[in-house]
Amino acid sequence: MKINYKKYIFLIILFPLLFDNCLFREVTYYSAPTMLPDITRVMKNPGFWISMHPYPDKILLTEQQVDELNLTIEKETGSVKNILSYNDNFKGKFIKKQIKELFDYISGSKNYFSNGKLVTKDFFKDLRKNIDFNNIPDIINVKYGFTIKFTDQRIIPSSELLSTVQRELFFDNLQMSALDIATPVVVLHKTKDDKWYFVHSANTDGWVKKEDIVLCTKEQLKKYLTQEVFAVVTSPKCDIFFNENLTEYYDYARMGVIFPVYEKNDNEALKIIIPYFDNESDYIEKVAYVKNSDINIGFLDYTPRNIINQAFKLINTPYGWGGMFGEQDCSKFLYEVFSCAGIYLPRNSSIQSKVGNIIINLKNSNDLTEEKKIQIINKKCIPGITFFRLDGHIMLYLGSIAETPYVIHSIWAYREKLPAQDRIRMINKVTVSDLSLGKNTKKGSLLERINRINIIL
Repeated sequence: MKINYKKYIFLIILFPLLFDNCLFREVTYYSAPTMLPDITRVMKNPGFWISMHPYPDKILLTEQQVDELNLTIEKETGSVKNILSYNDNFKGKFIKKQIKELFDYISGSKNYFSNGKLVTKDFFKDLRKNIDFNNIPDIINVKYGFTIKFTDQRIIPSSELLSTVQRELFFDNLQMSALDIATPVVVLHKTKDDKWYFVHSANTDGWVKKEDIVLCTKEQLKKYLTQEVFAVVTSPKCDIFFNENLTEYYDYARMGVIFPVYEKNDNEALKIIIPYFDNESDYIEKVAYVKNSDINIGFLDYTPRNIINQAFKLINTPYGWGGMFGEQDCSKFLYEVFSCAGIYLPRNSSIQSKVGNIIINLKNSNDLTEEKKIQIINKKCIPGITFFRLDGHIMLYLGSIAETPYVIHSIWAYREKLPAQDRIRMINKVTVSDLSLGKNTKKGSLLERINRINIIL
């Protein structure tokens, strides 16, 4: 599988430095109003938008068609990988190049520690030694494994928070993503101190703490992933326990995570299987318990109603850049929602906007007038399954009222026009808005900046 990692790295790492619709690199923040402009009380509930949908319960894709869409996403985007398709041997020069590109980008940028002190060359010198580039063999013997709990995936093997702006604690330049419990991975390298693994997951690559991974055989991984009866998490966060009374807490899983079902029952607690380790760090399948109300047996039908309902389950949940704080950013929000229907999107917003049927694809967002964009939205876009993308951000279309389009999205902040200069209003959550946010500012409104629209079909 050939992946353009230079492009991937640019999309994942560089856009927080260049754009500020998902996030803003300011030290002083101003809170957004509780009710955003032109938003009413009922607009913040799914039923309002479902009631206006022309066919809310239409099955848009069958189970087989969803599988076909996932294969198309895997083949055409190059950013979603089937972990089971990996060969047992992997070219070391490819991994060495990938790790080096990640390291060189971060080490070549000006960064600050969380205490405001400038990151020195000695910090990266020590990291480089620990990465142990020279110990990456020409042919890597691939190891397989699972995450055994929620864990951060890092661009370099360090838990330090590095920011472009001093004392900026909301955006960590080292954060690649976050992986939920039971995420399958391939392990391709480890640090000299034996504390970090470099892993590929289905749609992200980076460093994970070794203690958060349990190794297994490829056969064990395949058995876990292909068990016939499974449950998908449909709540924002699903608590996992080690006893039927739901008192021995272990961790939580975010929306869209799937678990094999150990035993179906009508009790409050459902028995699931999670990857775990015994006392000697060997892989085992462990029985755990979750609330029945947090899961669905099998994937949800791919209908507008189900997608809109899932999106609104996350309303008001905090924004989390790259999965920071255990939350979700704009692209992970969409990933979680569509995973409930078995549709596995790329992790990055730019690549997500290339999935399905493309309605608008502009080199420059100002190639179409606002009026023309609205005409296209109202004529061609399907509420609940249409994405609006602008540089560094992506949103889910809910529908239009008096030809004004509305969206739900996980957003950090927006700009507000003032006489002297723009003010940044921090939203920091999943919210509903129209596309006028940012109007008359230097960056422009959300509508002005839309450069791609696609429908997930």
